[in-house]
Amino acid sequence: MTLRNRFALPANLPGDRLRFLLIFLALFLFFNNRAGTTAASGPDDLSWIAYWQLDEAGGTLYADAVGGRDAQCTNCPTAVTGQSNNGQSFAGSNDGLDVTPDLAFDWTGGDSFSIELWVKADTACAADEVMVGRGSGAAYWSVGCNGSGNVTFQLSDGFTMPVDLVSSGDIRDGLWHHIVATRDSSDDSVVLYVDGSQAASTTQSFTGSFADAAAPVNIGYWNGGAYFGGVLDEVALYNGRLPQRTINNHYYIVRNYINACDTVDIMPLGNSITRGYGSDGGSPDSNETIASYNHGYRNYLYDNLITSGYDFDFIGRLSHGGDSGFIFDLDHNGFAGDRADELKPRLHQTTLWGNSQLPPLLTSAYHPNVILLHVGTNDVAQGQGDDTADIDSILSDIDLFDPNITVILATIVEQSGGLYSDPFVPPTPSVVAPFNSNLDAMINTRLANGDKIIRVDQFGALNYTVMPYDMYDGLHPNETGYQKMAEVWFGTLDGFLPDCAVPAISSSGGTAIFLGDTYTYDVQAAGYPLPAFSLQNAPAGMSIDPATGLISWTP
Repeated sequence: MTLRNRFALPANLPGDRLRFLLIFLALFLFFNNRAGTTAASGPDDLSWIAYWQLDEAGGTLYADAVGGRDAQCTNCPTAVTGQSNNGQSFAGSNDGLDVTPDLAFDWTGGDSFSIELWVKADTACAADEVMVGRGSGAAYWSVGCNGSGNVTFQLSDGFTMPVDLVSSGDIRDGLWHHIVATRDSSDDSVVLYVDGSQAASTTQSFTGSFADAAAPVNIGYWNGGAYFGGVLDEVALYNGRLPQRTINNHYYIVRNYINACDTVDIMPLGNSITRGYGSDGGSPDSNETIASYNHGYRNYLYDNLITSGYDFDFIGRLSHGGDSGFIFDLDHNGFAGDRADELKPRLHQTTLWGNSQLPPLLTSAYHPNVILLHVGTNDVAQGQGDDTADIDSILSDIDLFDPNITVILATIVEQSGGLYSDPFVPPTPSVVAPFNSNLDAMINTRLANGDKIIRVDQFGALNYTVMPYDMYDGLHPNETGYQKMAEVWFGTLDGFLPDCAVPAISSSGGTAIFLGDTYTYDVQAAGYPLPAFSLQNAPAGMSIDPATGLISWTP
């Protein structure tokens, strides 16, 4: 994919001045998902300024993956395992990275911008320490931590009251934390996000610049001090306020940011409700109990995701619903009859009903970004009580395999308390309420320990009180119930799956220069995949960097 820039020069040049108009023609390929639909662009398209992945194994140069504004060091950090590939461990004393001053870094009170990074701090933040910042004296910006382990975002232009946002949590737990700091000039908001959630915010108008134009960007320290002692990874700067959706995406689906729009692998995991027992696509022969007709919530969720233009893949060892009449991705891991203690071993087993050639559920062959987990129905139905320890154990195994997998964990739907084949009879009181209450408590404990879990309420989504109920029998939803379950799953996925806008140039380039002067202009583009720039028509001697969009010319 190439974005080309078309230049039209005026026929008459007045005196010694040459005026020209830069007319940008954006030719781009749409980003298609597997069903051939196109993701829509929206108002939140952003321009990269710089993105330091910090993947280098050594040396003194740390590449900017998007803008050519590389970071350098004299006393350098040490390469360690990062959140995505390598990261860099800073000693907290005399090491750090510097980025040469650039016009792109010269933010003022009229600008909107975002700062993003991943950090892991064990014993760091003994005092005020800066992870990334710029400026000195009265004009500066910085993201760091204080002596209590709270994340800080400081912003000052030297004219108005400085902003000092402080999060409430202590990040010195040895876990990776995702940090985003934003400034939006349209509403004067200043916001700090930690791990996908807003941690602090305020409003403040500014009139000046946030750093002297001669100041470098510092990574791992700030202005000759405030050295950070911990690991940093995936440091990025943007023009514009990073929207909540993108923040959620970068937190919940961990990959390097320029690959954020790669296919998202989603694993439906659970029991016969995940398979879809009780659904048959409206077959006139009442095939709701036949596995090949069972689609459950999966086809409805598939349609919602496709209609919204997401690039995704359902993954799993099982395949059901091919006879339902729906066209959708059949793969899943819904094992009929499984309790949580029976589902857990399947994460590692290499056999399935006597077939020894199939891989475990969690392996390189089935490596989900997201798991949709609804399990516990059979635990309650088979008299196992309200204990959720087996689900807790499943989550621990998932964390051991890959702590970056996001688990969307559902409360379980109601059941009658009798045989599953009996017609549904509304129970009084609820049969599953104690189980779901324990599930919520377990989720809260794991969230406090840094787990990537999103709780969804499938219990509350279905109708159990007014006929016709949303249940096929005493345990399983019917077609209407499964449609409602799909809406719940989709509502959560829609909040963080990448919304990949098509590439488009976001800058305008009308200007005038004197003959003999050197002209430079940085073309900015937003969208996916990253553009490669070229000149379609241009005067002699004009050049453009294909990676950064930097135009240079001396007329």
